[in-house]
Amino acid sequence: MFSLLLLTLLSIDLHAVKSEPLLEKRAQRALDCAQEKLTEARKNYEMGDDAALTKALAETAEATEYALTSLEDMGKHPSRNVRHYKPAELRVRELLRRITTLRNDASIEQRPLVVECESRLNAVHEKLLEGVMSRKPR
Repeated sequence: MFSLLLLTLLSIDLHAVKSEPLLEKRAQRALDCAQEKLTEARKNYEMGDDAALTKALAETAEATEYALTSLEDMGKHPSRNVRHYKPAELRVRELLRRITTLRNDASIEQRPLVVECESRLNAVHEKLLEGVMSRKPR
């Protein structure tokens, strides 16, 4: 009972992330939220709860996209802000690995939900990687 209460208190909600005033921390917390939601999605898959799986996957993609938006809102070119972009890129890459495993484990009926989330995460990863690898503006 106590562990359930503690888990509820420690869970990260995207609405709470949006209230973070520092954009760097907001991006980090959004990625924390995405990791937590992907873990939740995996548990929902194992329990066979398709509605909760769909919701958790959508929240994972939304949190990841919000992390990218927060980094872009900083107003600095990514090549001049590698300190924040590169860790975000690595964390999104880890999310992609985890969601690929979930996609491979998912049944045919559940696979389109996972593939949609995977494509959204891949788009965020590509933008982060492109930003880190691009030339510095003069």
